[in-house]
Amino acid sequence: MASGGKQTKIEDLAHEDLKAESTEREPTMEDQQTMFLTTDVTLKVEGKLFHLNKKRLSENSPVFKAMFESEFEEKHAEVIPLPGKKFKDFEMFLSSFYFPQLIRPITGKN
Repeated sequence: MASGGKQTKIEDLAHEDLKAESTEREPTMEDQQTMFLTTDVTLKVEGKLFHLNKKRLSENSPVFKAMFESEFEEKHAEVIPLPGKKFKDFEMFLSSFYFPQLIRPITGKN
């Protein structure tokens, strides 16, 4: 890069807060498949864009499944805004199925 700056990857941003508490493990075949999904939908949360895969979202959320399989106007939208959603909350939601190994288990302490 000409400016000498460091490029930031989406997974770096998505898991910056979780790194200290995540456990190390070897990537699985599912991790590899997730990394190479085509992006066919863009969601906008607090002005930030997430380029995602409709099938993966539908498999993990009944709300997105209904959105993409029914005749909602968002089904064909180029960018789907998600008003009222918080970036960090949505990022954690996506991490739960795109990068589940980075999610802390729920315990009585948290």
